[in-house]
Amino acid sequence: FLVVPIIFAAVVALAMGLIGYRASSPDAAASLASIPYLPFVMLSSGFAPVADFPAWLRPFVRNQPTTHTIELLRALSSGGPTRSHAVAFVAWMVPLGLGLALLGGRAFRRTS
Repeated sequence: FLVVPIIFAAVVALAMGLIGYRASSPDAAASLASIPYLPFVMLSSGFAPVADFPAWLRPFVRNQPTTHTIELLRALSSGGPTRSHAVAFVAWMVPLGLGLALLGGRAFRRTS
């Protein structure tokens, strides 16, 4: 149960690090870092069930990494089925983590 949020936080930290390296100033980095907040936090199943969103928005809400992370944590804590949530979580986190690590490493080398 604790590994899931740690992995999610690590991927988010990689994304924020990349934004920080790419930004022209700390103020710009803070502004850019707030952009993903709406689509990836507010439009997830963390605050409301997927069924409560408008029909045209449900596919996005249902198939994004934050929702899969939340649903996996809910399934783990309630003893519900975890296989589909775990597969979706890994399918998002592994490519995102690797891609962000590569891009962040490249950005770090350019700024050093």
